[in-house]
Amino acid sequence: MPVWKSALAIFYGGTAEEILFRLFLMTLLVWITLSVIYGWLYWKKGLESAMIAHFSTDIVLHMLIPHVIAPLLI
Repeated sequence: MPVWKSALAIFYGGTAEEILFRLFLMTLLVWITLSVIYGWLYWKKGLESAMIAHFSTDIVLHMLIPHVIAPLLI
């Protein structure tokens, strides 16, 4: 196999596979998992419970991690 083809394989593995598996597949799995959890809460405990869980998750993801935890790690 020519050297240039080996070099292209390195870039393919590092970029295309990571984009396909990490970006799309992992995002899909996380989205399905958060949806299942909120759906289960709605089914078992009611709408208010699902709303509170979603609100709590958003506080952690959009406020605590970027504005409180991340500056401490830098």
